[in-house]
Amino acid sequence: MSNSNAHISNLSLAKYRICCRASEEIPLPKFKGAVLHGGFGFALKKISPYYYQRFCQIQSGPNPYFFLPPLETTSQYIPGHEFSFELNLIGDTANYFPICLDALKYLGGEMGLGKRRGKFSVLSIASAVPPQQSGGSGQNALLTGEAIGASREYTGCEQMRFHFITPLRLKNADRILLTPPTFSTLFARIIGRLNSLGVFYGYGPVIEPKYKQELLALAQDIPLHQDHCTLQELNRYSTRQKQWMKFSGLQGHITYNGNFEPFWPYLVLGEWCHVGGKTSFGFGKYIVEQG
Repeated sequence: MSNSNAHISNLSLAKYRICCRASEEIPLPKFKGAVLHGGFGFALKKISPYYYQRFCQIQSGPNPYFFLPPLETTSQYIPGHEFSFELNLIGDTANYFPICLDALKYLGGEMGLGKRRGKFSVLSIASAVPPQQSGGSGQNALLTGEAIGASREYTGCEQMRFHFITPLRLKNADRILLTPPTFSTLFARIIGRLNSLGVFYGYGPVIEPKYKQELLALAQDIPLHQDHCTLQELNRYSTRQKQWMKFSGLQGHITYNGNFEPFWPYLVLGEWCHVGGKTSFGFGKYIVEQG
């Protein structure tokens, strides 16, 4: 089997943590990603139709940004409540962070968030990349796929637990998976997303076709060991389509057994980039735990 991670640096990612404070009462759903994503889009359209088109009206391929929303489940922020979320920008899109920040400030100060349009202020912005991994400091830290993939060492264990911090939304034959995916299905989706991000916003796919097929064949031999996932039934109101829409996915953890060494850098990079559907809302955030 070939052994090449040479293309993994075709993808790079900038990760920012935005800290905010509620100025008014803000009623919010349990999962806040859809509200945050929708508010950001409306604010960006208001202040810059040009950048709204570049960020939110993608004709093909993935969006060049995605959120990790506040994970707290409280349904209402009271005035003075502080909260934070992550904004991730892919490749050269990181150059447009200032316009993204302007949109978030406009959302908080002028438009408001949630049904009642509760206002908030942006307190601080920082790189969400740990300093020891960034190779630099400040808000412009941009990490390559190679640096991310090498940021965690594979210990040689033969058991891997995937913790899905936000719902995992995978489709098979145009139908949402209601049961945990096989490792081969999950890894195929991870690689598919990484390649798409690299092709559209980087320098090409993160894995060459021959090596990809070899890894997908190996993934077939990794069995599912334990399943502790439940289906989270969520709904969101689409202002654009004027209707309520189902917005569900699997949440919890899944354990697989096998040799994960050849998959490891891509699994770690996938942690940072999320996997599955609705990633721009914050879905598909996972953490891999060895042993």
